[in-house]
Amino acid sequence: MARLALRLTLSLAIAAAVCAQQWLAADSPAAAPKRRALPPKWDKHVVDSFFGNPRGTLEGDRPNFGDRSSGPAAGTVAGTPADGNPAAGGAATNPDAAAGGPKTWSKLISADALQDEIKSYQNPVHDDVKSASEFKATGFKRARDDFSMLAVTLGVIAQYDGDARWKDQAAAARDAFARAGQNCKVATDQSYNEAKSRAEDLAALIRGDTISVPAAAEAKPQWSKVSNRPQLMHRLEQAQQNRLAPWTANAADFAKHIDGITREAQVIAMLAEVIQQEGYDYTDDTSYKGFAQEMQKHALEVVEAAKTKNYDAARRANAEIGKACSNCHGGFRG
Repeated sequence: MARLALRLTLSLAIAAAVCAQQWLAADSPAAAPKRRALPPKWDKHVVDSFFGNPRGTLEGDRPNFGDRSSGPAAGTVAGTPADGNPAAGGAATNPDAAAGGPKTWSKLISADALQDEIKSYQNPVHDDVKSASEFKATGFKRARDDFSMLAVTLGVIAQYDGDARWKDQAAAARDAFARAGQNCKVATDQSYNEAKSRAEDLAALIRGDTISVPAAAEAKPQWSKVSNRPQLMHRLEQAQQNRLAPWTANAADFAKHIDGITREAQVIAMLAEVIQQEGYDYTDDTSYKGFAQEMQKHALEVVEAAKTKNYDAARRANAEIGKACSNCHGGFRG
């Protein structure tokens, strides 16, 4: 009985304390509102420095961080392959698509640019083999450059990590054009006849026909056998000095040649990758590879500048490409 009375007394005491606390709170004056600083007012030039919708600027699927297979390989930094060479534009490498080359080709050149590059040789190659006499005079030299570039471009198409025209025939066609390019070192009846046959094959490819070339071709080429490096250097010089330089000389020409600038810069990025492959001279030299990577980096900057129609950025990036070329030529030849 005494225990029950004690419990009742404690319950009444607690209830009284709660009521008193509520009474005191109700009777006390309301607390004054806290003074807080006003939010800052930013100038327009500051506001414009930020994305209005950052998520809207992202491309591709969002990463699934719960899936360990979607992240970078152990021991690597995102965007950097295990060998330590950063991929173009911070893009991760794709070892399957890059058989014979360490980077994902689609990060360097689009399927449309590859197709345009192939098509651009139809008329020049036709002129190279217009007559045996003209071929033996000077045409064989041009044909060697043209067939070599066709072979390299088809080699990239054969490995391309996406849909690209002629992909099913590309490896075999690559080898046929590569052989023609090598044989055009000399002007003979045999090299002329082969060059004429390859000119016909090119026209057939562009028409959409299937060409008759040996089908047994390796998916992974030795790039130095696809084309000698001087032929690729001729194309790089044409792209940077003969096209990008005049097209970025002023804002009017830049606006007029946006599509051409985009294509030529992508070709530079592609060739900068090819000339770093095993089999070419100096590819074990860090300075040589550094110059090639600089050229590639600035070529991709030109592509981005063309996409955003930023003339000043395109002009600066092309100047940097020229500087990388000059510095490389100062120490490396051939």
